[in-house]
Amino acid sequence: MAEQLLPVTFFVNRPWEGVQYSTFIPHEGPFYPGLDLEMMASGDLCFRTEYEVKKQERWITDRLGFRNDSFAESPDVILLGDSFIAGASLSQEELLSNRLAALTGKSVYNMAPSGFNQFISLIESGKIRKPACLIFSIVERGVPARLERTVRKDKRIRTFAKELMPDEAWGGFLDRGFRLYSVKWAKARLLQSKGRGMQAETGNKRMFFLQGKFHGHKDEAVDLSATKETILSYKAVCDSLSIRFIFLPMPDKETVYYDFVPLPAQPDYLARLQALLVAAKINVVPVLDIYNQHRLVDSTLLYRTDDSHWNNNAVNLVAAALAESLLKDSK
Repeated sequence: MAEQLLPVTFFVNRPWEGVQYSTFIPHEGPFYPGLDLEMMASGDLCFRTEYEVKKQERWITDRLGFRNDSFAESPDVILLGDSFIAGASLSQEELLSNRLAALTGKSVYNMAPSGFNQFISLIESGKIRKPACLIFSIVERGVPARLERTVRKDKRIRTFAKELMPDEAWGGFLDRGFRLYSVKWAKARLLQSKGRGMQAETGNKRMFFLQGKFHGHKDEAVDLSATKETILSYKAVCDSLSIRFIFLPMPDKETVYYDFVPLPAQPDYLARLQALLVAAKINVVPVLDIYNQHRLVDSTLLYRTDDSHWNNNAVNLVAAALAESLLKDSK
């Protein structure tokens, strides 16, 4: 009960852990609904070390538990993806969904982190009306492991458990009672736990990486083939619903700053995947190309030094590219 009375972020280093469901309590969105909070947050790679960089983050969640300023039942664009789209390490005003909405004047709904099946489920249940465009994103290290192999199209998507828990707010209250964060918080301090990111060996020595020299795909040929077929299946479903489909691959920090790790050369997995998808007539936003061009002329960082996720500089670049595409096709 004590944890339920304290602020949701009391025992965590960043809002993400504090507001995300951590048990099997039935819920729709990934985060507790109806929140508006701020905290000084640390990155996910070197918290409680001399390299930690504190940053003010504001988080707002809508009635379904997705990170939006307000709920949009009939959005023009839905952004579907993982922690990059959800905005791990970003404050609310820095979210790609908010930047894209400001640039285009369109209603952009952030439905992350969640998968393609949940997108279809929410559309079929009528909770959200189908958009004109779906932008599907996944980070490089999540390909293809986090891609759903089959697309579920079952109108009976609401489970019995969810019918028993119609009020999302109660779900969040119960989840907080079971997650035992106070115990984990005490244990972490007793053991003096710290972030375990891997420090750059060259370039910016304050830069930390999630995988470092271990970055890479075990079987790229199999990965590429499986990913291509899965993305094609997503586009086919969108085509059947008259929804425009855009694929937005997010590069790993190690790929962008390979010279800082260092790696012998820039990993080409995303370049090869992009070529396959473009040949299959998938609309792909070449994020890695955009980042590479930026690095040629500007030393401004695109990722937080103490986190595995992008920063607002990178968000601005991607939002501009997406806005150009959306506005061009709407003329």
